[in-house]
Amino acid sequence: MKKTYTLKKQITSFKNLLLGVLLCIFFMPSYAQCPDFMNIEAPNVTCYTGSTGGGPFQTVGISNGRHTHITSPGYDPYLGGNLLPMIPPGETQSIRLGNSSVGCQAEAIEYNFPVDANNPVLLLKFAVVLDDPHHGYSAQPRFIVRVLDANGNLVDPCAEYDVRAPGNSGPAIPGFIRFSSGWWRPWTNVGIDLTQYIGQTIKVQFITYDCGQCGHCGYAYFTAECIPNRLELTECRGDTVRVSAPPFFESYTWSDGSTGTETEFIMGDTTLRANCEITSATGCVFTLNVVVTPIPPTAIESEIHDTVCLGNGYSSDFFELPPQMAEGTFVYLNSLYTIDESGCEKMEDITLFLTVLPDRFSVSDEICQGENYDNHGFHITAEQIDALIESIPIQMLVYNFTFTTIINDYGCDQTVTLTLDVNAALQMPDEILGPTDPCTREEVTYILPTAGTMTSFNWRIPDGVEVVSGQGTPSITLYFRENADEEIVISMEGGNGCGNAALPLIIRPHRATYDFYQDTICTGSNYTLHGFNLPRQDSIGYYTYINSGQTAFGCDSFVTLALTVYETPVISTQAEPSILCRNEFGTESTIIEVVGDQDGIILTPPDFAIGDILCTDMTASHPGDWAMASSAGKVAMGIIFHVDQTGEHGWAVALGEANISNCTWAASTGNILFNQTTERAACAQYNGEGNTTTLANSSGGGFQRTYPAAYNAYHYDHIGNLINNSRAQGWFLPSAGQLRMLFANLPQIENTLAVVAAAGTTVQTFSGVGAESSYWSSTPASNSNAWAVEKDGLLRSDPKISGAHRVRAIISF
Repeated sequence: MKKTYTLKKQITSFKNLLLGVLLCIFFMPSYAQCPDFMNIEAPNVTCYTGSTGGGPFQTVGISNGRHTHITSPGYDPYLGGNLLPMIPPGETQSIRLGNSSVGCQAEAIEYNFPVDANNPVLLLKFAVVLDDPHHGYSAQPRFIVRVLDANGNLVDPCAEYDVRAPGNSGPAIPGFIRFSSGWWRPWTNVGIDLTQYIGQTIKVQFITYDCGQCGHCGYAYFTAECIPNRLELTECRGDTVRVSAPPFFESYTWSDGSTGTETEFIMGDTTLRANCEITSATGCVFTLNVVVTPIPPTAIESEIHDTVCLGNGYSSDFFELPPQMAEGTFVYLNSLYTIDESGCEKMEDITLFLTVLPDRFSVSDEICQGENYDNHGFHITAEQIDALIESIPIQMLVYNFTFTTIINDYGCDQTVTLTLDVNAALQMPDEILGPTDPCTREEVTYILPTAGTMTSFNWRIPDGVEVVSGQGTPSITLYFRENADEEIVISMEGGNGCGNAALPLIIRPHRATYDFYQDTICTGSNYTLHGFNLPRQDSIGYYTYINSGQTAFGCDSFVTLALTVYETPVISTQAEPSILCRNEFGTESTIIEVVGDQDGIILTPPDFAIGDILCTDMTASHPGDWAMASSAGKVAMGIIFHVDQTGEHGWAVALGEANISNCTWAASTGNILFNQTTERAACAQYNGEGNTTTLANSSGGGFQRTYPAAYNAYHYDHIGNLINNSRAQGWFLPSAGQLRMLFANLPQIENTLAVVAAAGTTVQTFSGVGAESSYWSSTPASNSNAWAVEKDGLLRSDPKISGAHRVRAIISF
């Protein structure tokens, strides 16, 4: 045993004649303090009101008439006569929870407080009144009192009293008395010993319910206090001592067979040991002990720290404790008295911190292969561990072994079981498998052929490369962006708790070709630009051509041409003949006067052209004419980026972004649109208006929450303002193909935006680079991803519910 002492006091004189010591054993006092249960406005008290259907904890706050502090003596008026005092005998106040009114009311009061070591016994007194309307049992009036620990569990099975009026479903309630319309219970005492919760916070709840059909009442009165769990020395006469237990409980059983609240013991020449088992009305039982010795101490240690082995009793320093059957540290207090012919006199309190050591315990630990283990009484060499590992036929990342030994700690023989995890020495694979010359704009997977003994995986990825999936695993899928360096290094850093190492791979990505061109041509001409070799064009209109193939390095070559074919006019003039058509830059020529025969014509360029300003009256203005047009009252709403073969219809992009921060595409995965699973398919999708309308119609009233990106295009106007939460003029979220077409004409669009801004209209340019310049399209890539497009035309497949991008609406005209 190991023992330490503090605060030593020497006793040099004692009362003469018969000397004795009474030791009332209980747990250590602490900083906790028992609350005033009658103060329902205290910080640790919460009052609730509710209903029989929704429960009593619906509304926080004191409700007059439902949480009532009783301070004047009297009898319960609902029962009538002198049946039930509203304040119990010996008390000066009480709390009434609920009342005799009806209306499906339910109430609760909850107390939260740490258990006071000086007063660890909770004494509850309550009286109950329950109407009995003979409803179904679950709808009957009800009363509950319960004591819970910090986790909401009952501190003891007897720490809950839950009673309902029995109605037709049961016999008379034990402890209750019948009255004209129900049952009532006289004042009842319940004691609960909370010594094992000293210093911990507990919760005491009182709850009442009316009947579930709102026509009958249920209410209760209660008081509560914390009392000591000690036996008191109340009288000393010669060799006789009288010892009393706390009052108000249902029954008492002393070690001498007595059954009252107190008993007498005769002191002899030896130590007297006695106890009292106390039972409350709800069956809660706890035991208090007393030790009396005639041997006077010569010194008193006011604080003692000691140990005992599990299963052994403790007899030292005036303590006589039975066999200790629970592990842990327990704190006991003795009150020391001297006894002489004049009576008893208290001298000192003695505190014992008793640690009960287990007779066996288990520990878990881990080491790395190659290390010795010296802890908890074990000495295991690295050679012994290697021999055990060699006996295992397969390689493992972690080897698990069990060892036992016996140690003697403070005089206790303890069997120790050690579960030891041995992490295998770090072994890295020789190489990373995967292509060293991937194509940009493609997903590529790299794997470790074997994980070796690694248990952690961290891929280091350079700029220009995105992780699609697999970070933290032996296999990773990457997406090489167009701006990836010509030579990059990816590195796998691995470890297993016993070390870390890196494995590099040099990669030289090759560019893929994903280009978009928009051009014009006159009928009767061939087209041979941008890698296209188109035959003579004889039909006017708007046509899309795609050249697909592979580069010399095997990467995709994907070129889209949007070609507008204008009719070549045949004219005759007095001067040299002229042929007019709009060129690829959108500039135009006008014949001021054409003089000819009756076959001569005057050419008028189309009303709409790429780079023109679309006005709110659905007319267009060339940027060079905007100063005059705006002075005449024209209002800009968008910039035209596409005109169809008629020259009268197309698409325009809003002057600004939706007035929101970056938003997500959807609130959940899944899709009601057709997924475009490849970039090629997404680039060929031009139905943004149909996509947006489908999403709007499918989400009912939850459009904003369900599809935020589409909502913010559909409901915001051309400069980003929400229009009365209704659709603004027909704006929609562009598809991936429409966004790429828009960005192919971005120089013309931004030049025109500058013209509009110079005239005093608020606009927003397409700022940012890379991912920061990306805009959501209405084109889904999969059930979990949707396509976003950067202003350089790069497509990104990003998660619908976590990806965040800009929103720029377009409109059809």
